[in-house]
Amino acid sequence: MKRWGRKTLIRALVLFLLLDILVAAVLVLFVSRDRRARSLERDELAREIGVTADMGEEEQSERFALAVGEASRLVTLRSEPEVTGGEIALYLSNDEASSCAVAVELSLFESGEVLAATELIDPGWRLETLSLDTQLEPGEYPCLARCYFYTVEGNVFLGQTTRQLLLRVG
Repeated sequence: MKRWGRKTLIRALVLFLLLDILVAAVLVLFVSRDRRARSLERDELAREIGVTADMGEEEQSERFALAVGEASRLVTLRSEPEVTGGEIALYLSNDEASSCAVAVELSLFESGEVLAATELIDPGWRLETLSLDTQLEPGEYPCLARCYFYTVEGNVFLGQTTRQLLLRVG
């Protein structure tokens, strides 16, 4: 069995350290590029909905809230969906007039436990049923439906709204 000399061990450690630094630098580069791309997409979205740099932060927030509110108005779902065989009859629809994609997450009102979540639903599409991720005993459960809104191009997050619904498990 060959023993490593002190110089060889030091060289190996230095090489390993340099490799670690290189990997960290590449990761930092990719993260910063992704953040910059998201920032540019958000800036483009801001221009589309009329947000300008000379507006105050409150006015800018109001413009984004208006865009989310308009998108929320065009999303429909049952207020008292029923669960049969682990499937929720949600009948979620994103109107074709909407300019946003939507994802919905259902959670129990009291505990916040997530029961089900959708993928992004583009304008003009609907989802009739959704699989329940958690088994529930028969009964009625007050729930929250969190609607997350994204731009159709680039999937830039716009904001969210929350609706209350009553889930009926048979």
